[in-house]
Amino acid sequence: VDDDAADRLVGIVGFKGLNEFDHRLQAERIKHGRPIELDRSNARLWDVGANARKFSVHTLCVGEGRGQKYHMDNLYCSLLASDDVHVPMDEDIQRHVAALRLRDGEHVRVLNGRGLVATCRAERTPQGIRLAVIESNVKTPPRPMITVALGVLDHRERFEMAVEKLTELGVARIIPMLCQRSRHLRTTNERLTAKAIAAVTQSGNPFLPLIDPPTELEQVVSAIAHDLVIVGDAHGQPPVEDARRLTEADQGLVVVGPEGGLSDEELKLLASNDSARRWRIGDLRLRAETAAIALASAVRSMV
Repeated sequence: VDDDAADRLVGIVGFKGLNEFDHRLQAERIKHGRPIELDRSNARLWDVGANARKFSVHTLCVGEGRGQKYHMDNLYCSLLASDDVHVPMDEDIQRHVAALRLRDGEHVRVLNGRGLVATCRAERTPQGIRLAVIESNVKTPPRPMITVALGVLDHRERFEMAVEKLTELGVARIIPMLCQRSRHLRTTNERLTAKAIAAVTQSGNPFLPLIDPPTELEQVVSAIAHDLVIVGDAHGQPPVEDARRLTEADQGLVVVGPEGGLSDEELKLLASNDSARRWRIGDLRLRAETAAIALASAVRSMV
């Protein structure tokens, strides 16, 4: 909410289900980021927009200006183009719009997974709710663009969870990697893509990662050119030692082995790459999916 709009707002914020309190707070002036103290409770809301869904915050705004609804849900529509006046309403987005129970005039953010982010207003028509594009912009992909090659895991749920979290971290590409100690991917590309889409709508990441079919480690190393190859290794060096090199890179590859780790032969193959660096995250042994998430998070925190 900008300053002018905040001056014209009268907000009524209701909390339900938080420590069994049902508070209604009259606020004559609400600014984005200002803490709001709630009577008879120790709860504090720093960011209405970020916490609205979590705490069931319902806001009534009076007057003109932006911010008729502080929290905006995200929807994914691959068909959305930059010149669209209305969002193409395919079956998937119609189902999600119905699930959100959008009211006439409420706002929602629509992502196409290729960097386009559109702020839209729900409009009720005789045919149902449609989404009118108010404004849109195209985001620039973060640098470096990170690819994570994760050895396929025996547990489908753990690999799918890793895809979700890597998407939330802004990874550009995910490769299920076939290694000597793991040969069978126990999920499908369709399921992994669906998990990534769910993560995009949850996090607001404008970019849906590319998810490759299962690929041999040798092909991962030879077919993809990267400025920096990061190999997860319990005997490696702390990531901070490569911070400067990472900030200068355009493309980065994170390689994490499956359960049981990479074989000695595979480690030698990776070590033969001049761009390879062996990183360790702490002194404890991590599961493969945890290591992939931790390494990707370390990369994002350093650039």
